[in-house]
Amino acid sequence: MESLILLLSRDLEWVERFVRRQLGPVEALENRAQLLLDTLQAYLAHGQRPANASLVSGCCPDTVHNRLGEIEQALGCKVEERSLELALALRLRPLLYGSSSRPAEMADRPVLVVSRAR
Repeated sequence: MESLILLLSRDLEWVERFVRRQLGPVEALENRAQLLLDTLQAYLAHGQRPANASLVSGCCPDTVHNRLGEIEQALGCKVEERSLELALALRLRPLLYGSSSRPAEMADRPVLVVSRAR
């Protein structure tokens, strides 16, 4: 995946269009966007299991499940149907927003740090 990220990072206009197409509907949920994106990242990085994602997100599996429902409603599809595209968009997103991986208008909001299991 790292090689793909490096290759794609050469065309930031394409990266921006791709990230917006994949994550834009969730980013539009201003007050909950970062929380939902952090949950999505944890879910995808930890085997697409709410129980695993809840351990790194600091909430219960039911909360992860509910947040995934919000994400799916915003996207208009199941996360599983686009898991590869969503995971790639989440990995590319920091190229657009720097290390915070979030738009400037969200810079003052708290960030949930999610570490990836290797």
